[in-house]
Amino acid sequence: MTANHRVLLALLVTVAVAAGAALRLEISYDLSAFLPPPGDLAQSLLTERLGQGAGAQLVFIALEDSNSAEASAIAGELRSHPLISRVLPEELTMSSDSLPRVLWNSRLLLGDLPADAGAWAEVLSQRADDLMFAADDDTLALIAADPALLSIDALSRFAAGASPPAFDQGSTQLLMLETVPAGFELAAQTRLVTDIRATLARRAGGAQLLGSPVYAVDLQESVRFEATLFSSIAGIALLLFIVLRFRSPQRVIGVALPLAAGGVSAMLALTFAFDEVHGITLAFGFTLLGVALDYPLHLFIHAEEGTSAGNRNVWKVLRLGILSTCIAYATLIFSGATGLQQLGAFALVGIIAAALTAAWITHRSVDLADTERSPETPPVKQVLRWWPAVTALGVSTAVLFAFPVFNDDLSSLTPVDANLLEADAQLRTTLGVADIRYLVSVKAGSQEEALRASERAVATLGPLQESGKLVGVQSITQILPSRDTQSHRREALDAFSIEDFEAGAAAAALEPAAFATFIEALEDERDNDGFATFTALRDEPALRGAVDNLFFEHADGWVSLVFLRGLTDREAVMAALQSVPQAALLDLKLASENLVADYRSRLVTLLLIALAVIALMLGVRLSLRESLWLLLNAVAAMAFAAACSVVWLGGLSLFNLIALILVTGLGLDYVLFYGRERPRTDDRATACAVLICAVSSLLVFGILSLSEIPVLRSIGATVAAGVIAAYLLARFGRYANTGS
Repeated sequence: MTANHRVLLALLVTVAVAAGAALRLEISYDLSAFLPPPGDLAQSLLTERLGQGAGAQLVFIALEDSNSAEASAIAGELRSHPLISRVLPEELTMSSDSLPRVLWNSRLLLGDLPADAGAWAEVLSQRADDLMFAADDDTLALIAADPALLSIDALSRFAAGASPPAFDQGSTQLLMLETVPAGFELAAQTRLVTDIRATLARRAGGAQLLGSPVYAVDLQESVRFEATLFSSIAGIALLLFIVLRFRSPQRVIGVALPLAAGGVSAMLALTFAFDEVHGITLAFGFTLLGVALDYPLHLFIHAEEGTSAGNRNVWKVLRLGILSTCIAYATLIFSGATGLQQLGAFALVGIIAAALTAAWITHRSVDLADTERSPETPPVKQVLRWWPAVTALGVSTAVLFAFPVFNDDLSSLTPVDANLLEADAQLRTTLGVADIRYLVSVKAGSQEEALRASERAVATLGPLQESGKLVGVQSITQILPSRDTQSHRREALDAFSIEDFEAGAAAAALEPAAFATFIEALEDERDNDGFATFTALRDEPALRGAVDNLFFEHADGWVSLVFLRGLTDREAVMAALQSVPQAALLDLKLASENLVADYRSRLVTLLLIALAVIALMLGVRLSLRESLWLLLNAVAAMAFAAACSVVWLGGLSLFNLIALILVTGLGLDYVLFYGRERPRTDDRATACAVLICAVSSLLVFGILSLSEIPVLRSIGATVAAGVIAAYLLARFGRYANTGS
């Protein structure tokens, strides 16, 4: 078998293995995989619990040019969907059957009964008014069993704001849906959003669909489409570039095989190491492997030029470049974010496999790697220039000082239209949905301690509601009082006066005997020594999502959250909470900025460690002067790329920092080849090889910079700028001392 046949067979086997690996891969498109790990409670709430809780299951529909009749018809159709648990507005029925069973059974412990005959007269007069407007059997039964409407009031305080939601906006009708699948169940949410859009498409007027599930579905589709599109375009463009450059099927196969081998090895590694792999990891991972394309390019171009560097001197330099690149990518494995860990593992395994494949081709495939060589000439000493790197570093540093360097806005990492987010916020306000920027967290060592502290926190916020600084609150204690509170209310039941109740009923012109079921329930509760429990609430499907969102175990204790509605005075809330040591006001916007800032510091530290390890490696292999020159040029290219990103993109995000790691590796590769001592006959081959490598990288990453996905756009633009800087610094950072 000839060398060409061996390489072709290897390529076919690689493609077959790639197909098998691709079939086994479970691919995800959830961008949360690239979010940094949380460092405290507020950050955990931001990235995990609130992103997957009840608030992430709300879908809002704005029906333009509509009326209440049409909105009611659409709402009725949507209620029959198996993935929708509730559609608002809905016809309210005063029926115990419409209430969660756990709340109905514990209703007498959810609030305080009227204290005397006068208070009962006032309450029962209101019930008499209710019966004038709704005298059906269900309403009669509910009022007879719960004349103070403790169950209705508790659920109303828990589920709504101070005023009823305004679903009727004149010519625009609003609907609010709660989905059955959680926010992170993207497959089910995709089916649901598709069906909702199909339903709305049948009406003549316009409709706007908003809410976290909608954004998650659209974002997933956008990521999938652009990751596939731009990686495909970049791959095709790179292939055409290689074909035009070499114009030889054997050489094209020889250049493509290391890249293919690297991709297959990386996919296999991810298949065994992770349950699922992010689509961006694959799309960008193959782009990262573009640096591995440099290995066969250098080998073949030097061979074309007929130099002696093909198998000896080139590999000496490549080994240094490969090792430094592997060190840089290895830092991503320690980043903490699953997506970045996958990316680091993909690049590391792929580059090693690609390098080994290129070495095999060089040594085994003579037709691909060897040509007639020119006679060797004495090495020409390379004089290293310092001023290009110093100038580039100085100018870049000045730019970085003149502009805000870092972008800590977590929302900038996801391409959701700002207008949609603004419309979403307005709808949430209109419909009385709690604002989750500010919330109160109460931490305690046990469930009971957390509930008692939450009750005190809610009580301290009462005066703020009365003064208009706060519209309302949502707390678990509204449907799950502490045991202390339940005990006090049970004691109050023991002191309940039948005479006061009957007097109040008579004053309201109601027959006391009609409330026999209430008296019976009261007697049963007196004899009962049990309490309403958190477990019982969680077992109620209608309440589980909200309950889990508000009350949960965390670290070494329990956390109770109090959501705030219509907060206008943050300082007043902080002052009120000073009397409750376990309570604190959390600002999730500030938490998101701290999350990004903390993670950015971690990535910067990893990058500095990688540079230190690379510097140590170069110091061992090269002279101190050469090592400093190499590092200075690599750092200058990185600084230039950072400065360009700050100016063009408005600041460095987490993804830009990842790109700077790649820029460092590319910068070292270019200057390693240009800075080495080599025969004069090898100079043209070096210039040609480095130029081809730079153009290929610029082509790939320039295409990625056109994407609307922040991950791809940030990395593409930053690396493209870095490639230009790295090449120019390498090209003009030395000259050959010919002795003339």
